[in-house]
Amino acid sequence: MDEETITARVRRAIGADIPIEILGFKQWSAGTYLVAEKYAFGRAFLAGDAAHLYAPTGGFGMNTGIEDGANLSWKLAAVLQGW
Repeated sequence: MDEETITARVRRAIGADIPIEILGFKQWSAGTYLVAEKYAFGRAFLAGDAAHLYAPTGGFGMNTGIEDGANLSWKLAAVLQGW
């Protein structure tokens, strides 16, 4: 995406043809590229932000980190109990 496209989208969104100065821009991935390639190696496991990062909008980071720990714990218990 280039500055001209961004400027046009901003003007369309606010409904006014006003002067706009773009100071910088970067494509937002919303967590798409922030996911680990592996979640386990030998006896080491990744969980929470070490495994995947989410944008802070909605508070998903801490919630998924806690869920990762809970999910990993019952799976480890299952393996240790011979499930």
